[in-house]
Amino acid sequence: MVHSPNSPAVSPADSPDNRVLDSNRLEQALMTGALNWERSQGEWALLCVPSLVPMYGQRIQRLAQALGYPFTAAEVAQLQATLQRKIQAGHDASPYSRLVVRYGTVPPPDRGLMWKFETRVVSPQDQAGQFVAARPPETFEAYPDAMVVATVQILIETLGESLSILDIGGGTGRNGLALADLGHRVTVLDSNGVMLQALEERLAQRSHPRAMTVIEGSVLDERVIFPRDSFDVVILTGVLPYFSSLAELQRVFERVAIALKPGGQVLLDAFVTTDGYEPSPLAQEMGRVSDAMMFPPALLAAAIAGTGLSLVEETDAWAYEMEHLSTEAKQARQWLESWALAKRIFALPEGQRPPVTLKWLRYTKAQTTL
Repeated sequence: MVHSPNSPAVSPADSPDNRVLDSNRLEQALMTGALNWERSQGEWALLCVPSLVPMYGQRIQRLAQALGYPFTAAEVAQLQATLQRKIQAGHDASPYSRLVVRYGTVPPPDRGLMWKFETRVVSPQDQAGQFVAARPPETFEAYPDAMVVATVQILIETLGESLSILDIGGGTGRNGLALADLGHRVTVLDSNGVMLQALEERLAQRSHPRAMTVIEGSVLDERVIFPRDSFDVVILTGVLPYFSSLAELQRVFERVAIALKPGGQVLLDAFVTTDGYEPSPLAQEMGRVSDAMMFPPALLAAAIAGTGLSLVEETDAWAYEMEHLSTEAKQARQWLESWALAKRIFALPEGQRPPVTLKWLRYTKAQTTL
């Protein structure tokens, strides 16, 4: 998209009648001439959040106005249509996509601004690669979740010292490795090959590696089959925020319930809305791009209905982890605060919290009756 102001009519330069002598007009002409020497360029990377298209359009228009090249009404309409199309395409392709906006002055002797809009799709694999590079798991993922360890310890008292554990979305092994080191039989399922490669590397570095089954696949993939009633514990940490619909959640709980032994337990974390707050479309889209999808309690209750699972405990995850993690673990997981308190979504003043809480939710599967 190129916007150029209308060129002035050309008059014969050698006619004395066309010479301007008015000082004010000459000063204005000098300033306009100086503007012709200006060179402006820049780049923005915007979240592909469809609800933000109107705001993005307004900001771009304000910049164009400030640089002296305002859009015409027709160009504004074209701008909005372009933003809507490209941002929706990025949103549909991946939560991590960005719209890259570039602008720059048109090469002389012309005047104007040239705008370019590019949808840059960042796949989950690419995102995982950046994640692992920025937060090496051997440092940032070195300590398990306190609630995971506590839940397993509770079940040891009734089920025995060695449990069969399924870690869905186990990633680089924050919980799975720690539980395997304690002597439990751990199966890690994750759909992201980059994460699992990091897990395999961590396994290989152990002097006395424990037996662990690693499976690449999604919990929603019908090709991933677990024997019925085969696990004492199923863990889903940081997993539910990747699902958005009731149908997806129902399918997750159905498959988990099938794999879980009667009397076994499911532990997961989820962003649960409070105080009757109903997430707006913008909140839902921001949750999706921030790995922090928000769920009303009624939606989670509907998702487990008919699965044989029942809720036995819910706890503020941030408060629990801060109370029970060691000082070393807190230092290693400094990233936890911004995610767990939804600061990556809601930019509220310090000391204020949004109507959403990251909770630990623990479910149990009903015992088989004769």
